[in-house]
Amino acid sequence: MGNISLLEKIERKIKINDDSTGRYIVIYDFYKYNVSRIPQRFYRNIYRLFTKRGDCYFIQKSVIICESLRSAKLIEGIVSHYGGNVLIYRVCDEKI
Repeated sequence: MGNISLLEKIERKIKINDDSTGRYIVIYDFYKYNVSRIPQRFYRNIYRLFTKRGDCYFIQKSVIICESLRSAKLIEGIVSHYGGNVLIYRVCDEKI
């Protein structure tokens, strides 16, 4: 048995069904006192998630839209693993 990827480890911890759809905004930040610089592996894992799930995309450098709560929680796990702070918001109304 080979090494388990970070994404697989986080997926095993999440207890959310794939049917919990909706639109979610994930906002994250890495404060300088937490992290001296964001590791390249962080972005590799984020893009690996984008490719695997196919329901997330960046709208700004540290703001991601997800079409499922599961994907949002996976991003939360990746950000937390690398020492960042993260918030998830559910979008209720897209247009005002």
